[in-house]
Amino acid sequence: MDLRYWLEQKEPDLHRAVMNIRAAVEPLLERPLHRDYTDHSIKHSERIIEKLDDLTEGLMKSDVPLSPKDRREGAKMPREHD
Repeated sequence: MDLRYWLEQKEPDLHRAVMNIRAAVEPLLERPLHRDYTDHSIKHSERIIEKLDDLTEGLMKSDVPLSPKDRREGAKMPREHD
């Protein structure tokens, strides 16, 4: 399941909104706020999406793939979890 591709193809309005949020927060998250701060940059969110794609790959090929609603949430969650 490639969430980014699915979102771009099936939910273009949501994709644009997510990309606008990404662009707005990227400069804020580029530099750690504290020396002990955990990486919460855009790259971190992208790694979460890749991991989610890896974890759901088999499910998406099964008879019961994630619903469109679950896919939308999966695409939004990595950017909202922090």
